[in-house]
Amino acid sequence: MKDSIEIKDIKNMKNIKCMREMLIASVVALCLFLIIISALNNKTSDKKFSGVYLNGNLIGDSSSLIQESGNTFIEVEMLKENDLLDLFCSEDENLILIYYDLKAYTVDLTRNENAVWRSVDSKIFLNFSYIEDKMNGQYRMSLYEELLFIEDDYSEITNERNIIFYGEPGIGSEKISNVEKGSELTRYEITEDWSFVRLGDKLGYVRNDYLKSVKSYSGIILLENKSTKNIVLAWDFFTREPSGFEEEEIYPGMNVVCPTWHHLEEDTREFSNWYMKEYIDYYNENKIEVWGTFSNSFDPDLTSDVLKDRYARSDIVGKIVDMAVGNDYRGVNIDFENIYLKDREKLAAFFRELYMRLKKENILMSVDVSVISSSENWSLFYDRKTIGRYSDYVVLMAYDERTLPNHGIGSIASLPWVEKGISGLLDYVQGEKIILGLPFYTRLWETIETEKGAVYDVTTLRLTSADVFVKDNDFEFEYDEESGQNYGEKTVDNVYYQIWVEDEVSLRKRLELVEKYNLNGVGVWSLNYSKNSMWKLIANFFENL
Repeated sequence: MKDSIEIKDIKNMKNIKCMREMLIASVVALCLFLIIISALNNKTSDKKFSGVYLNGNLIGDSSSLIQESGNTFIEVEMLKENDLLDLFCSEDENLILIYYDLKAYTVDLTRNENAVWRSVDSKIFLNFSYIEDKMNGQYRMSLYEELLFIEDDYSEITNERNIIFYGEPGIGSEKISNVEKGSELTRYEITEDWSFVRLGDKLGYVRNDYLKSVKSYSGIILLENKSTKNIVLAWDFFTREPSGFEEEEIYPGMNVVCPTWHHLEEDTREFSNWYMKEYIDYYNENKIEVWGTFSNSFDPDLTSDVLKDRYARSDIVGKIVDMAVGNDYRGVNIDFENIYLKDREKLAAFFRELYMRLKKENILMSVDVSVISSSENWSLFYDRKTIGRYSDYVVLMAYDERTLPNHGIGSIASLPWVEKGISGLLDYVQGEKIILGLPFYTRLWETIETEKGAVYDVTTLRLTSADVFVKDNDFEFEYDEESGQNYGEKTVDNVYYQIWVEDEVSLRKRLELVEKYNLNGVGVWSLNYSKNSMWKLIANFFENL
């Protein structure tokens, strides 16, 4: 009996020892498992970033950068495509013009490669150190080996405790590194739980817990223009040189007049100058600024010639500036139309160079642009973004939607078309710079029935002439929802007339668009076509705006 008890005790002791060994093994295994898991959790990625990033987005791969003898060169085309550097590449002259702080810097590509530029595989590269001080105040740039971060829309943040830096938003995603408390991060985007950030030379995501915002930066403006609010201008349309000065009526609300005295002449390449000192004095005495209008005579070949290179542009710029100073203008109005699409960049260079020269003389510059359309010679040649940047005001010529019967019979400026034109321009130009052009004229459409069929014609009428015609022919009008205007039609002596009138109804709706889109003001074409009731409506509108 005693022996059997001892045997049982021995067995129990063996079982206990075995269990103890198993428990120890389990603990050891658990510890090893936890160590492995911890090691896996603490493992960081060795992912290396390269190329050029704009606000965290890749815009150029590593071939966009050249590292050479301690210098970094950046591809010009990439800078241009992303509007990172305000430049004009003149292939005809084999040079690059960089515009910054109202100055133009020239890179002459006819000279041998030097510290400023390099050419690789027919691509031009500029030295980072050369362009950096022409971008300061516009972008923050951080350069690493084969890597450049360019930023102008970001927040500086810091973390209030240790956090983890992930490759993608999600706890299970690749871990890039640990982020020690108090680190400085650059945030580009934020969602409910995650922030897309840069930490040194790496990009990734961190949870929003324990983050603290320090400062935000967004949309730095290249050139700050302090434009006067509520410009109400009128073009004074001259078809020939005046023989003398005659006082015109001063209409209520008008604060700028633009006499069309300067047309580019083909034979001399000079601008006409129909200046009258009495005219300037008269309007200045009535507290109305005079902005001389300069026209390219709507001649694409002549325009192409005077913009052909930097010397030709400098010459025409000098002529405008000298004339503006000599005529004591407060501003100039540039009315360049019907230009070849191939001259788009040269025209943009002209606007830059003219604005910089006028700015030194404290003379305002306004530029007339058409509503965006598919027409190369009448719309696409305008670089509206550059014009918006290098001007004090941009005048939207929101009329001539239809000019000839083969363009379709209808309004010359239907309300939906005008509003679409405003929206399109706002993509490129700040609303406080935009002046909405108003038509003080209309068109009378005529359909004449003949034995050979219908013949179409059109007559342009100033407002007072239109009033006389519809009154003499007893027109009746109804409101046309599609155009936002009063519409009338009538057959007289076998001629079918149609007219969409410009009156107080259509004017009020256009002024409502000025208020809706917070535009600067309005421009009337033209002073010679005026009607008192229309001017009173404009004056009352801005007084109560």
